[in-house]
Amino acid sequence: MLYKNTLFILDSCSYDPSCSSPRILFRLHAETANSPPFACLNDIKFFDGQHIKKGLNLVSLNGSTGDVELSASFDVAASDGELISWLRSLPPSSLIVGVSFGDVAERVSADARAALASFGAVKVADWRGSSSYAILGQHGLQQHAYEVVSWLSNCLDLFLASPCFAMVVYIALLRIDPEKMAALGGDFRNADQNVKLGKEWKWCGMTTPCDEISMHFFTGEHKDDFPRLCVGGRMVFDHDLNGAGRGLNLVSIEPKTGRVSSVAHFDTYQDESSALEEWLENVPLGEVMAVVSFDEASNMLSDMAKRIFYEMGSSMIHRLKFRASWYFIGHKGLAAYSPFEDLNIPSGNSWAKPIKTSLCLPKKLDTWRGRSSNRKGGEASTRPLNLPRRHFCLKHDRHGEFCSGTRIDDLISPKALSDRDRIGDPVFNMPIVVAAGLSTDSLRVCLESLMEQEGLNTQMIIVVYDKEYPENADLSSLFHVKSLPMNASDALILSALSAAFAVFPSATSVAVIEEDIRLSPDWLFYLSQTLPVLLADNSIDVVQTFNPSGFVDTSGDPSQVYRIEFQPPLYSYVITRKKYEQEINLLSIECCSKPGRWLMSSSSSLVPDVSRIFVSHSSLGDPKWSNALFVRPRTFSRENTILNREYQSEEAYDNSVASQIVAASRLSLSAVECGAWKRQFADVISASNRFATNALLLSM
Repeated sequence: MLYKNTLFILDSCSYDPSCSSPRILFRLHAETANSPPFACLNDIKFFDGQHIKKGLNLVSLNGSTGDVELSASFDVAASDGELISWLRSLPPSSLIVGVSFGDVAERVSADARAALASFGAVKVADWRGSSSYAILGQHGLQQHAYEVVSWLSNCLDLFLASPCFAMVVYIALLRIDPEKMAALGGDFRNADQNVKLGKEWKWCGMTTPCDEISMHFFTGEHKDDFPRLCVGGRMVFDHDLNGAGRGLNLVSIEPKTGRVSSVAHFDTYQDESSALEEWLENVPLGEVMAVVSFDEASNMLSDMAKRIFYEMGSSMIHRLKFRASWYFIGHKGLAAYSPFEDLNIPSGNSWAKPIKTSLCLPKKLDTWRGRSSNRKGGEASTRPLNLPRRHFCLKHDRHGEFCSGTRIDDLISPKALSDRDRIGDPVFNMPIVVAAGLSTDSLRVCLESLMEQEGLNTQMIIVVYDKEYPENADLSSLFHVKSLPMNASDALILSALSAAFAVFPSATSVAVIEEDIRLSPDWLFYLSQTLPVLLADNSIDVVQTFNPSGFVDTSGDPSQVYRIEFQPPLYSYVITRKKYEQEINLLSIECCSKPGRWLMSSSSSLVPDVSRIFVSHSSLGDPKWSNALFVRPRTFSRENTILNREYQSEEAYDNSVASQIVAASRLSLSAVECGAWKRQFADVISASNRFATNALLLSM
């Protein structure tokens, strides 16, 4: 059991004799705006500021002795697969102490939250962005873990789990294979960057001690010189150190610890600024960005890069000229001009006077006091700005309402899972591949509809796109999903399938979403019910989410699912690896250049009566006389529906069909009048089971 003591506001760890063996004094401190997280086990401090990493940091202890056994840090922004595997591998009765660092909540999937729940976590299910998290839990503990975002001091009995308790049954964990993703040309970032620290320089050249973050900037005096940047008494940019050179030299600093988390150099005299823009976009909220120029840095510096520097607090970036000297320190969310900036403008084509300065940077960002920026519009609003979305909309101006003033700062994240009993549903561990077409607007609509799926795991999604349309990659990043460029637009669907099964090498099935598709809100809920049948029934190859015969006047039962002998995969579907490897992988590029044109020898599908996707008429075909019948309006579902169970086995389905046909009303073909057929059919429909009516109409 846990004994609550007086809360302590401390930043150190100590032993308390009143909390003696077999009890242990624990203190947990979640991250705050001005201090990093840490935890105490008696007088032992965990998560030292110089070693804590962005993501989730955990220590496991022996549940009997309290001895520390393992410690690990996990960058959940890249993938939380290693975190889940680590938690699952811990022995029964293990204790864990964990803290988050950085704004990472929205990168923690339902699978990871379920893994923490096996240690008694409850609040983790509702942990959201802009908040920190800490946990003290034990393997097998039922909803009694300590989960905190503030100081706690607790005296803990080293309790033992029951000698005999139910072990958690885990489904196989699927995540993107980073090596295979990189081999295909995809971007898979890992926050762990090898930052080389140079020689020590006490207080970075300051003559008085600095208890905050000492820094030094030098822009160089001539082309044979080199820039210098010192952080915390160590050189970060210097001759032959971290690629220091012409253009802009940047560092990202975690202010609570003073640790340099990443470095970068961009030759903005010669190269375009797209890579610089991407680096700046990826500087985490709460980290400090520092930059020093060298030689010439203005020639290829884009307006977007200047805007981002401005948003970080630069008041001088728009005055940067040829061979000017510039240094700047800022951070995202700074509501004023930074006090740490200087700019020297040269006369003519000569070098500007070099900047050579040392300073003591406050760790607490809210103590920075620069000049008011006097920014207009909504900049002064207390509502957080979605800067990545704003930047995307500035670069790409054809997204209408998505970029409107009322929506531009809306956060982009999947809808939270309302039914906690569905945590661990295999559908959340199913890879989803989106085959993006030529319309980025269409891809955006599709991704927005994906975000409406409750419990969606964005780590399971990849967007495959034609490499000639890089805007699709920008859009994918905005929605926190990975993307892969491909060469052949004619074989994009086949390429998407191939890529999905490659980067998810253990996946037994993959969900495919073709271009120009909008998902219904219950698309994933429908698949959560049909996926187990697909995986268990060897006679089924595909789960369809579109019914080509699901017109508004013929379909209306969202609980009904058909077993169809052959229907080519169409628009959005789940297909097994077995079917892909045995047939589809052997097809030529002509197999699926257009929707539904699959050259498979045989296929059995589950097809809903009511479609779970919306397909625009332009995608269905040109409504000429020859195919006007097939482009009539179709119905699609709008809310979660529990499916009938007859489709789950072939025998039960056949028996159900037979009984409904026997019970169906009959209409003689000879009795149908040309001028009154609609009324006659409507009378039959109103008097009979809709499923049976379809069978009757098809039999005439």
